[in-house]
Amino acid sequence: MLDKSHCRFDPFAPSSEYADFYAQPSQAGDHHDDNDDGRQLARADGTFTLSSGKILASRSAPPPRPPRLTRSQKQEAPAESGPTTATTTDDDDDHVSTTGALTKAERREVALSSRMAALSVSDRHAIAHLPASEQRATMQRRDRALQRARRADRRMASRVEVMGNKTLMQHYRASGTERPNG
Repeated sequence: MLDKSHCRFDPFAPSSEYADFYAQPSQAGDHHDDNDDGRQLARADGTFTLSSGKILASRSAPPPRPPRLTRSQKQEAPAESGPTTATTTDDDDDHVSTTGALTKAERREVALSSRMAALSVSDRHAIAHLPASEQRATMQRRDRALQRARRADRRMASRVEVMGNKTLMQHYRASGTERPNG
C-alpha cells in the first residue's frame, strides 16, 4: 500500500506513534509473554481463556462446569445470597439448587406442576391423590386424546371446505384462519 501512495504516513518510522504497535518483540527488544499478569491462556484441557473471562473450547470438548460446592459452602450460599428477587413461593424454592440449574427430577416436577396449573380445579382434585408418575401418565393420556380430537376436527373441517368449494356455494365461509382453497 505504501508503494501505491495510499498511505500518507509511514507506520514503521521510528518517530511514528504507531511504531510500538507494529514493532515485533524481537525488534523492540522486549521479550515478555503476551500475558502481562502471568496467567496462561491455554489450559491442559484444550480450552483458551480470553482476558474478558470468556472460555473458548472445541465443540467436541465437554462444556466447562462450575466447581462443586462442599457442604459448608452450600450452607453458606443461601445465607450470603439473601432474599431472592424471583417471585416464587417458599415451596418452589426447594426445587431450585444453589447453582440455579435443575436436575432431571426437578425439571420433571416443574413441568408437572405447570401442566397441573393448566387444568381445571376439579381435574386437579381428581388426580391429586395419585403419585407423581401416575399424574404424569394421566396428563400424557389427556394430551394425546386432545391432540387426536384436534386432528379429527381439522380433518372434518378440511372435508367440509373441499365439499363447499366443489359445489361453489355462495354462503360458504372457511371457519379457520388458513388460506382459502388450500
